[in-house]
Amino acid sequence: MAVIAFFSPEWTIIDLLWRIALVGVGVGLYASSQTAMTLAAIPPHLASTASGAISLFRHSAIGMAPSLAALAWGLAGYSLGGVRAVIAGVAAIGVLGLHC
Repeated sequence: MAVIAFFSPEWTIIDLLWRIALVGVGVGLYASSQTAMTLAAIPPHLASTASGAISLFRHSAIGMAPSLAALAWGLAGYSLGGVRAVIAGVAAIGVLGLHC
């Protein structure tokens, strides 16, 4: 997220796209290893339940995160500083999630 947090109004679409692609690669690498570690840590007879729970929470977060980010941005007046604050907040939540 840090590669997006300091964006500028002068960025082109290419400047934004390569950063979004970098975030996507990071999410893909993290999500697959996190799922594998979770499923390896539970009894085999609970693997399907755990896999379903992981998918439920992941997809719920994917659905709610953009809405909450847009709400926070709107409450900040749709300003550039508001966008940066939202991205910094999302990054902080991610860091906290890694340590819990």
